[in-house]
Amino acid sequence: MKESQIQSILETLIKEDKFYDRINNIDQIQERYESWYKEDYIPSFSIDDLSTRKLLCAANNVLSSLESVEIITTASQNISVDRQERLFPDLILFNQYQEKIILIELKRSKKTARETLTEMLAYEHEVRNFLPFLSNFEILFCIVSTEYPNLLSHSITNLTTWESKQILCLKVQESEDKELSFEVYIPSAWFSLNTNGFPPDAISTFKIILYKHFEDEISPDAEAAVSYAASLITKEGDRNNSHGFVLIWRDCWNLEDVTGAVEYQLMIGLINPYAFLPFAQSLGVIDASQSPFGQYFLDNEDYLSSPCFNEKIVEKGLIFLEKFFRVDIEGFSTWTEERLQPHKVINPMCLMYHRALPLKVELWGALGDFSRELIVHPGFNKHILSGISGSVFGCENPLIAIPLIDEIAGIRKIDGRGFTCSMMFELGVLLGALGSFYYTAMECEENNLRNLPASITWKILEITPFLQEFMGQYGASQELNVPPPPLKSRPYNNFEEALESVQSLVDWIIKDFLGERREIHLECFVIGLTIYPLMDEYFWCHLSEAKKASITKEIIESSTKLIKWITKQCLSNYTSTEYIQNILETLANKYFNCEVISITKDSVSSLVNKISDNKHCDLCYDVLMDLLDQLIIPINYRTSPSHTLSEYNYLDWYFLREEILRLYERGFEFPALIVNNRGEINIVDISEEIYSSPLKIDFRHQFVFVTSSNGIDMALVRNWDEIIN
Repeated sequence: MKESQIQSILETLIKEDKFYDRINNIDQIQERYESWYKEDYIPSFSIDDLSTRKLLCAANNVLSSLESVEIITTASQNISVDRQERLFPDLILFNQYQEKIILIELKRSKKTARETLTEMLAYEHEVRNFLPFLSNFEILFCIVSTEYPNLLSHSITNLTTWESKQILCLKVQESEDKELSFEVYIPSAWFSLNTNGFPPDAISTFKIILYKHFEDEISPDAEAAVSYAASLITKEGDRNNSHGFVLIWRDCWNLEDVTGAVEYQLMIGLINPYAFLPFAQSLGVIDASQSPFGQYFLDNEDYLSSPCFNEKIVEKGLIFLEKFFRVDIEGFSTWTEERLQPHKVINPMCLMYHRALPLKVELWGALGDFSRELIVHPGFNKHILSGISGSVFGCENPLIAIPLIDEIAGIRKIDGRGFTCSMMFELGVLLGALGSFYYTAMECEENNLRNLPASITWKILEITPFLQEFMGQYGASQELNVPPPPLKSRPYNNFEEALESVQSLVDWIIKDFLGERREIHLECFVIGLTIYPLMDEYFWCHLSEAKKASITKEIIESSTKLIKWITKQCLSNYTSTEYIQNILETLANKYFNCEVISITKDSVSSLVNKISDNKHCDLCYDVLMDLLDQLIIPINYRTSPSHTLSEYNYLDWYFLREEILRLYERGFEFPALIVNNRGEINIVDISEEIYSSPLKIDFRHQFVFVTSSNGIDMALVRNWDEIIN
């Protein structure tokens, strides 16, 4: 059928208000779009589905405007106000009820498809000449084509993902009796990285520090100044399609009289686009060396992956601040480094933990879009916000924004299997430190808290993901009958009440969550509560020698008990698995300083007694906990993942099918879907798993669905038709 014939039929369908009814797969698109907003689903920031979700949203937006429209112009009409120009869009429609303009461009061949976006953007510009200030939701696009070659698909994906254009793609379907129908087409032009979250150093950070011009100068309102500057930076970031955040914080050390630095400051976080390609290359999901463009950036990886600084994003904010202060850019780093735990740095007193009270976070670009969608998401409100006590007003609140940035950056992500021994130990450290801060604050005068508000807030931020996981397990459990008590998130008016909330949570963990059956997890939690001063020089340097000796003694006793338990467990299963052998080798190298063969049931006590006190203290928070995690199944009160696919209706199965096929074609030997107890799903290569060897799969029609419960995997072969239909 010729393009002119398709044009004629299309005009008739629109005039008779039958165009929308001729689109076959609208229900499928709406189902995929709505799956993202299911109450049982908590979205995660996934690089892979970023473009697919935006394409689905755009298609849904345009589809919802195609009924009850009228034709303004057809292909025979020149829309240019300058009669010397020739601008002939195929169709321009107007929806009077919604006050939206729809530009339709029709293409019949690959050759003309190459021109589609050029023409469409030219027509858009002319429409804006008549109607300036139209938003992207008031001028919509519909491309009707018989095919979508790579160049066109890439262009559409780029405009939708990064420019937020609202574009619907329709494929022409011609029946035997020459009747036309249409099918929504979602381009698949994004090259998947098969990962959630960012590479470790993908978020570059730096601080904007403000100083008084003169020593005896009366400072202007610094809080108001940095707040407005943050708004300028955020708007500039969005306007330039940048992606990042700005954190407004108060310096609790308040060294204005000493250094001249004012009380309120800014931290800027920018996504470093050059960090992603080497990361994908290291994962083996892309071979960028096949492209000269990709090879160039691999060759310059060390230089380009270092913290980045985009002066244009902060320029207007700096100009504004320079009217009142001397402005310095300091502390180039990454978010990962800024969030290092105190025991991993030389001088923890310089960390944001003990200095910066976070007041507000503004996010822009993809981070801002995701945070705003998340804060109104039914699943997030049901499963996450319900676990935070106090008034939380939105994604600008640090209690929401900072854990979100942490998760995106891959920091402190909760194990999907449940609470491991190392997680219980870490939670013990955090609660012990928080309780100590509250107790100290109770002894301080109200106006002399110094850095305590900052330290308290960061500890609450660290604990928040654990609280959310507790709430998630309680809500999905048939065994856990008592809900976790809330932790006070705004404690500065009543530190005694706040300390009581910490003790209530500790009691609930020991009595209701762990109970008598979780002896080793309980031991790890109690060690954490005991050892917290050793994990931060801020505490340790203020302790008496007697108190230090008492803590050290408790650590040694617990470490001795656990090492003996680990060794005996391994010796009773010595020949059973390879990982048991690896654990014994770690014990031999890290603790016993002997050969594995020397570790016997008769020698255990002697070997453990020879371990130095320093080794017990230095290795208990990483080596010891890692050994326990290898031996002990995590705690998870959720019911096991269902094998019934209908219970996973919040998933975009069409997208997952495309991802598996792409990864298989790219060289993954055995891509499979794996879902954990939290309902999180990932695509993994199971080719090295024992259970994959007998499976024979036709990946075009079948897939492997792996449910992982408490460290035990069950693999099931399913047909795509079973779920797609």
